[in-house]
Amino acid sequence: MNVPSPSPDSNPLSPKGNCTSRQNKFQKPAIALLLFVAVVGIIIALSHSLGNTRGFALESLGKGYNSASGVNDAGQVTGSFSLPTGDRHIYLWTKDQGMQDLGSLQGGYANACGINNSSQIAGYVYMPNRTVQAIRWTKENGMQKLGTLGGKNSYAYGINDAGQIVGTADTGKGVSHAFLWSEKDGMVDLGALGKGNSQGDAINDHGQVVGSTIIENGEQHAFIWSKETGMRDLGTLGGRESQAYELNNAGHVVGYAETKNGEQRAFLWTPETGMQDLGTLGGGFSRATAITNTGQVIGTAETAGGKSHVFRWAPKTGMQDLGALGADHGLAHAANNTGKIVGSIHFEPAWWIKAWAFICEKLDISFQGYQYSYNQVQAAVWIIPDDPQDSSP
Repeated sequence: MNVPSPSPDSNPLSPKGNCTSRQNKFQKPAIALLLFVAVVGIIIALSHSLGNTRGFALESLGKGYNSASGVNDAGQVTGSFSLPTGDRHIYLWTKDQGMQDLGSLQGGYANACGINNSSQIAGYVYMPNRTVQAIRWTKENGMQKLGTLGGKNSYAYGINDAGQIVGTADTGKGVSHAFLWSEKDGMVDLGALGKGNSQGDAINDHGQVVGSTIIENGEQHAFIWSKETGMRDLGTLGGRESQAYELNNAGHVVGYAETKNGEQRAFLWTPETGMQDLGTLGGGFSRATAITNTGQVIGTAETAGGKSHVFRWAPKTGMQDLGALGADHGLAHAANNTGKIVGSIHFEPAWWIKAWAFICEKLDISFQGYQYSYNQVQAAVWIIPDDPQDSSP
């Protein structure tokens, strides 16, 4: 959690990048190539059946960077997309109307990060004066800035059905802190568990907040916060680092944590059982990015073959491979309570493209086709049939 100058391509206050802490920490070569692109526009005719799991890809109407970052229970999707001019706008996608361009502020560079069941969106905008402002978008008032904690920059990451928003903001004292914003109280500093930075990633309908904080010894740990108890360290799986990404209305938290061997594992934390390692799909790492109110955990994990696949985990079934909808890699970002997962799929280039790119690299020859091939990522939606028995204890 360093605090360099703002950049439109990476959030300097957080490992999230463009609302993508959920994927930026994947350091394996196959997954580091995944870009969060996403949504919107016309649903193209790409549909696959993965056991009981169906899905479809979304083709963007923008050009270049596109991202999908949130989905509500009505199936509305939000994210951001690049215009031919290079500007970036926030969008709202619905099945009936497709993509609606929600714009930006003062020609700024905008990113959406979450959406609630009232279609309110939380995100942030890079302003022309090189500051970053957390924003909320509503149908009634459009896009509004939420302010900071005394410094220059703020980022909004999560929003609940009451319209409360969480994120991170500069304090003006050299650090950034997790915040809770509401129409009644404005932006409230949630503090940290040490003298360093903290960030809020998600908030449930009871006002509980999860995220990460730098603790006294310099390690990054997941936390849960409530008005009654304040900020609580959730620990790790034996390693030095953890990050909480989401929680449900029961206060169950998911994210990733390092083991004593430095491996990254998806976790489920509950007040009763503490932090539980959810395993992998046979590979070296996993990460949980969403949890439903019935207790189903969604995320991304490495397979034994080195691919990244979307997974669903439930107590009775364990971790189930939901695949990549026919692509080489699949990555989950968010999920709703009606069986839809928002993520991206990625196709690797053919072996001869890799070989020629390697030769060009050694000869210091530009080969744009190689990079272009790796950047062919499409937003995707996984549709999972609801099975209450899977998620029952």
